Amino acid sequence: MNYPRELFVPSSSYQKQRNKKDHEASRMADFLNQNIQDSSTVIDVGCGKGYVSLELADLYVKRQSENKLNIIMVDGQQNNIQSLKQEFEKREKLNGQIHTELHTKWINLLNYKDVIPDLGQKNQITITGIHQCGNLSSLSIHEFCKNANVNQLAIIGCCYNCLTERMNYEMIKSSQIFQQYTNSLQVDEGSGRLWDDQFVECKLEQEINPELVFGFPISRHVWQQMNLSQLFLGRSVRNAATVSLKSQKLLKNFDDTITKLFYRAAYEAIIQDKNAISTLQGEEESNSLKQKSYDCGGQVHKRRRIKKIKELDFKEYVEQINLVNSYQIDMDKIQSEFDKNYKPLRKKFEIIYILKALLSPLTESLIVLDRLIYIQEQGYSDSKIIEIFEKQLSTRNYLIYAKKPSSKLVL
Repeated sequence: MNYPRELFVPSSSYQKQRNKKDHEASRMADFLNQNIQDSSTVIDVGCGKGYVSLELADLYVKRQSENKLNIIMVDGQQNNIQSLKQEFEKREKLNGQIHTELHTKWINLLNYKDVIPDLGQKNQITITGIHQCGNLSSLSIHEFCKNANVNQLAIIGCCYNCLTERMNYEMIKSSQIFQQYTNSLQVDEGSGRLWDDQFVECKLEQEINPELVFGFPISRHVWQQMNLSQLFLGRSVRNAATVSLKSQKLLKNFDDTITKLFYRAAYEAIIQDKNAISTLQGEEESNSLKQKSYDCGGQVHKRRRIKKIKELDFKEYVEQINLVNSYQIDMDKIQSEFDKNYKPLRKKFEIIYILKALLSPLTESLIVLDRLIYIQEQGYSDSKIIEIFEKQLSTRNYLIYAKKPSSKLVL
């Protein structure tokens, strides 16, 4: 289902927003404004800097409704919280009808139900979120299905590479594809845990702990089918699902993107190659640096932004990234290693990247459909997928909308 184009309301609220952010906030806020008549509270999960909630507040005031709308915004980044505080304070001064009570509370999966105030009566809460990272979409869906106070759900997922993927290690370990995938990775035989990925082992018949929320697959149907067929996604495939050749940003900066990814891939390959590393420094330093390379596969590692990467030689790139700050590496040798064994592979790397991008809609469709199937498995058949954004501006544009009986969808 496509969101009608004529319902796009151009926003002038945020001069600092890029066109992409402006487009997303306007479309999402307009959709919510037309579909929250039955809700007294909106919880914006993964709100970022609060663009959607601010836009929604403006639209709701213009509607001149007699009912009060409470908006709770949840985000994990301190700088985002500070920015949205400032924006709401400015908005309150400009518009006397918007009243802001700012309370900052830190929550987690164990205490969030106790910390967030129960502002809604039964069937009075809408959970929303735009480009929710990783497992956050699954958490929102789980809360919609299990919480009687939540009557509507409107979320858009993102960052599929950060999902926690559950698997049946005993059933899948004999798969040739899985063996190839894990060949160069460290695997804990006891748990099936890949240090370079986010796999969690589960038995096919195992009863899932209701407090444990996975990223994929969450529906019983997809979980069973993938196990019976010995299928899995893995981090690289999930990461490719976030790529779109229709993205204006990618088309405009294609060479920069390829150079950045190619340099990164070559660097990680070089520091994990024992023979190559031994030519760069001593064995003890090699082992420490190699361990660092495994650490960089996790979410805790923050990469440094490098500007004008096309103008850099490979050794200049290596000098700028975080992982080598405390190591003495012969940059001429690492440049020679790159020129000899990796630079000739640049064209093949581009072709593989394009092929992955062409196949990315399949992976994203599987992840999104898995979420929709889960909602319907829980008995909420009135749920659907809506393409809400312009694909060229916002490649993650699949809105999952679900409602419980008595709520009405307006398009």
